[in-house]
Amino acid sequence: MHVSEKGEILVSANAYCPLNKIDAFVADKVDWILKCQQAAREKADVFYHADDQVLNYLGAAYPIRLILGQRKGVKLEHHECIVYLHEAKEAPLLIRSFLIRQCEKIFMAEVEAVYELMSRDYVLPVPRLKIREMNSRWGSCMPSKRQITLNVRCIYYQREFLRYVVIHEFAHFIQPNHSKQFYHIIEKYMPDYKRCSKLFEAPMVKASLSGNQ
Repeated sequence: MHVSEKGEILVSANAYCPLNKIDAFVADKVDWILKCQQAAREKADVFYHADDQVLNYLGAAYPIRLILGQRKGVKLEHHECIVYLHEAKEAPLLIRSFLIRQCEKIFMAEVEAVYELMSRDYVLPVPRLKIREMNSRWGSCMPSKRQITLNVRCIYYQREFLRYVVIHEFAHFIQPNHSKQFYHIIEKYMPDYKRCSKLFEAPMVKASLSGNQ
């Protein structure tokens, strides 16, 4: 049995297993199921709260509009975050799923671009990318595992900030500490890195582009 990130209960059983046994098994696990569903809701709240009016995405603030109907999905268009859903309570998980997909696509594109740029001058491993929530870091690098980890919250901020974080982590493959040499490496590929490193402090601007997906 598995509880999905949407809070759905998924049960696998032999085709010949009686339904009453499956029902009894699920009923016996009800406390565990409720804990998992609560964890899924809390995880969704990392990105979106039910009373939020806007979605912050790549440095822009998109007003959220819910459209009830048969469709399900999230689109950024006409300067809005439009959420198609059956019931309003589905919004947090739908928005979270949308942001995770965008993180996977955009973060990987940045990692590939920076690798191509920096590997012209240094011998670098092709890193494995991990994306997760982090409380005190925007990213981390584990040279021994050839792994770069990026904070999901980077998706909120301007792409220049994300580029800075990725360059910062790649620089750790070359220089493991934060010495002057380390920042010289960053400056080589991002001369205005000091400005870019502070972009997470900049206020969000009203979304002005349509069709960003």
